[in-house]
Amino acid sequence: MSIATSILSPRSHRQGKVVTVDPMYLDEIPGAMDKMGWRVSAALMRRWFATKPAWVMSPAERADPHLDPTTLPASRVESRLVTMHCCWASIRLSRRSSTCIETGIRLLHAMFF
Repeated sequence: MSIATSILSPRSHRQGKVVTVDPMYLDEIPGAMDKMGWRVSAALMRRWFATKPAWVMSPAERADPHLDPTTLPASRVESRLVTMHCCWASIRLSRRSSTCIETGIRLLHAMFF
Protein backbone atom coordinates (compact mmCIF):
# COMPACT_ATOMS: atom_id res chain seq x y z
CA MET A 1 0.00 0.00 0.00
CA SER A 2 1.42 3.37 -0.98
CA ILE A 3 0.64 6.13 1.50
CA ALA A 4 3.05 8.77 0.22
CA THR A 5 4.66 9.35 -3.14
CA SER A 6 7.87 11.28 -3.57
CA ILE A 7 9.59 12.12 -6.83
CA LEU A 8 13.31 11.67 -6.29
CA SER A 9 14.50 12.33 -9.83
CA PRO A 10 14.85 15.50 -11.94
CA ARG A 11 11.74 16.83 -13.65
CA SER A 12 13.26 15.98 -17.02
CA HIS A 13 12.71 12.30 -16.22
CA ARG A 14 9.06 11.45 -16.55
CA GLN A 15 9.11 8.52 -14.19
CA GLY A 16 9.61 9.19 -10.48
CA LYS A 17 10.34 6.75 -7.71
CA VAL A 18 7.43 5.61 -5.56
CA VAL A 19 8.27 5.36 -1.87
CA THR A 20 6.10 3.05 0.19
CA VAL A 21 5.64 3.85 3.86
CA ASP A 22 4.16 1.55 6.48
CA PRO A 23 1.93 3.47 8.88
CA MET A 24 2.90 3.40 12.55
CA TYR A 25 -0.06 3.39 14.87
CA LEU A 26 -0.05 5.26 18.15
CA ASP A 27 -0.25 2.07 20.21
CA GLU A 28 2.95 0.78 18.53
CA ILE A 29 5.06 3.62 19.92
CA PRO A 30 5.81 1.94 23.29
CA GLY A 31 7.23 -1.08 21.42
CA ALA A 32 9.49 1.21 19.40
CA MET A 33 10.58 2.93 22.62
CA ASP A 34 11.47 -0.46 24.11
CA LYS A 35 13.59 -1.28 21.05
CA MET A 36 15.49 2.01 21.53
CA GLY A 37 16.11 1.19 25.19
CA TRP A 38 13.64 3.78 26.52
CA ARG A 39 12.05 1.34 28.97
CA VAL A 40 10.69 3.90 31.45
CA SER A 41 9.20 6.04 28.67
CA ALA A 42 7.56 2.98 27.13
CA ALA A 43 6.12 1.96 30.49
CA LEU A 44 4.78 5.48 31.07
CA MET A 45 3.11 5.51 27.67
CA ARG A 46 1.55 2.07 28.27
CA ARG A 47 0.27 3.35 31.61
CA TRP A 48 -1.14 6.41 29.86
CA PHE A 49 -2.94 4.27 27.27
CA ALA A 50 -4.31 1.94 29.96
CA THR A 51 -5.86 4.71 32.10
CA LYS A 52 -9.58 4.03 32.30
CA PRO A 53 -11.57 6.15 32.29
CA ALA A 54 -9.43 8.64 30.41
CA TRP A 55 -8.75 11.79 32.39
CA VAL A 56 -7.97 15.25 31.11
CA MET A 57 -6.85 18.16 33.27
CA SER A 58 -9.35 20.99 33.28
CA PRO A 59 -8.24 24.39 31.94
CA ALA A 60 -8.32 25.69 35.54
CA GLU A 61 -5.95 22.91 36.69
CA ARG A 62 -3.58 23.60 33.79
CA ALA A 63 -3.55 27.32 34.50
CA ASP A 64 -2.94 26.95 38.25
CA PRO A 65 0.81 27.42 38.88
CA HIS A 66 0.29 26.46 42.52
CA LEU A 67 -1.45 23.13 41.89
CA ASP A 68 -0.45 20.83 44.73
CA PRO A 69 0.09 17.35 43.28
CA THR A 70 -0.23 15.78 46.72
CA THR A 71 -3.95 16.64 46.69
CA LEU A 72 -4.65 14.62 43.54
CA PRO A 73 -6.37 11.22 43.80
CA ALA A 74 -3.97 8.27 43.81
CA SER A 75 -5.47 7.03 40.52
CA ARG A 76 -4.03 10.13 38.79
CA VAL A 77 -0.52 9.80 40.18
CA GLU A 78 2.04 7.28 38.95
CA SER A 79 4.87 7.00 41.44
CA ARG A 80 6.28 3.53 40.70
CA LEU A 81 7.56 3.85 37.13
CA VAL A 82 9.84 6.87 37.50
CA THR A 83 11.70 6.33 40.73
CA MET A 84 14.23 8.53 42.41
CA HIS A 85 16.76 5.78 41.66
CA CYS A 86 16.05 6.31 37.96
CA CYS A 87 16.61 10.06 38.35
CA TRP A 88 19.82 9.59 40.32
CA ALA A 89 21.14 7.19 37.69
CA SER A 90 20.82 9.73 34.88
CA ILE A 91 21.44 13.05 36.65
CA ARG A 92 23.70 13.86 39.59
CA LEU A 93 21.57 15.63 42.17
CA SER A 94 22.21 16.89 45.65
CA ARG A 95 20.24 15.37 48.51
CA ARG A 96 18.49 18.68 49.12
CA SER A 97 17.01 18.75 45.63
CA SER A 98 15.51 15.24 45.78
CA THR A 99 12.29 16.49 47.46
CA CYS A 100 11.87 19.16 44.79
CA ILE A 101 12.46 16.65 41.99
CA GLU A 102 10.03 14.13 43.49
CA THR A 103 7.33 16.82 43.70
CA GLY A 104 8.03 17.81 40.09
CA ILE A 105 7.77 14.22 38.91
CA ARG A 106 4.45 13.80 40.72
CA LEU A 107 3.18 16.98 39.07
CA LEU A 108 4.25 15.77 35.62
CA HIS A 109 2.53 12.44 36.20
CA ALA A 110 -0.57 14.23 37.40
CA MET A 111 -0.66 16.17 34.16
CA PHE A 112 -0.66 13.02 32.02
CA PHE A 113 -2.44 10.39 34.13
